[in-house]
Amino acid sequence: SIAHAFDFYKTMFFMSGSPLWNANTALFVKEFGLFFLLSVIISLPVGGFLQKALRIPERAMEIVRGAGLLAAAVISITYVVSGSYNPFIYFNF
Repeated sequence: SIAHAFDFYKTMFFMSGSPLWNANTALFVKEFGLFFLLSVIISLPVGGFLQKALRIPERAMEIVRGAGLLAAAVISITYVVSGSYNPFIYFNF
């Protein structure tokens, strides 16, 4: 409904009166803070800057990019697999 949409937007833009930091926020920062920080750094043009500043050959940068993507894929798959297995899920019903 429209009212629910407005409530959602008020919460999203911190206009609902809820605190910016609470126990859930601390839990998420503790668990995913490193990934958030790395994603911000990786999204910036750091690779090109480092390549120019350290004079790294293009072929070496391609190898590093490939290894980084492979590592990110392995870490992502590991998180998905470890979070999806719950042998006691049927006891919740």
